[in-house]
Amino acid sequence: MSRQPRRHFTAEFKEQAVARLSEPGATQASVARELGVSASQLKGWRPRDRLKRSAGSRPKPPSCAARTAA
Repeated sequence: MSRQPRRHFTAEFKEQAVARLSEPGATQASVARELGVSASQLKGWRPRDRLKRSAGSRPKPPSCAARTAA
């Protein structure tokens, strides 16, 4: 039994796939199924800076120094 060759996707394909995730009613699983890719692949194509921006918008917990000073 031989292995299937690894598929390669263009940057344009990946961008369009990720853009479809923002359409109303689109889920990661449904978009992946329509495109014939796995949901985990699609998740990996999402821009990484989006995760950084959302993490930066959360309030930060008080520092240890502030807790000991009280």
